[in-house]
Amino acid sequence: MSSCELCGKEGILLQTKIENTILALCSDCRKHGNIIDRPKEKPKILIKVADDEELLLSDYAVQLKKAREQRNLTQQDLAIAISEKKSMITKIESGSVPNDSILKKLEQFFRIKLTEKTKKDDIEGVSFKDSSVTIGDLLKKKNEN
Repeated sequence: MSSCELCGKEGILLQTKIENTILALCSDCRKHGNIIDRPKEKPKILIKVADDEELLLSDYAVQLKKAREQRNLTQQDLAIAISEKKSMITKIESGSVPNDSILKKLEQFFRIKLTEKTKKDDIEGVSFKDSSVTIGDLLKKKNEN
């Protein structure tokens, strides 16, 4: 993974223009300039592992939006129904990873499963403390075994 040219932080970088200089910057440093290049691909979804070793589905945002639209609910309606802010629903449907409590509320409200159980062997050897671990990393690890 690449490092931010301003602070050195690793993560997803975007080309940003600061005082006529184009730099690859992290999300924290981008605010100091103007983003000139958006990624063509959607960034990889981070893996979220709860205590009972469940992985967030890669298409959770699409499933959530589809379930909401099937019930003819607006994002505001859903937010009120689960006692959350509309902005949180917007972020989640845009691919932001929800915390465990919101995830459980959404699963219960729509009666859908946004996570899948995994065997401990499937994820052994991968550090989930590293926020850059992706589903692709797990697949590579599984193929190595």
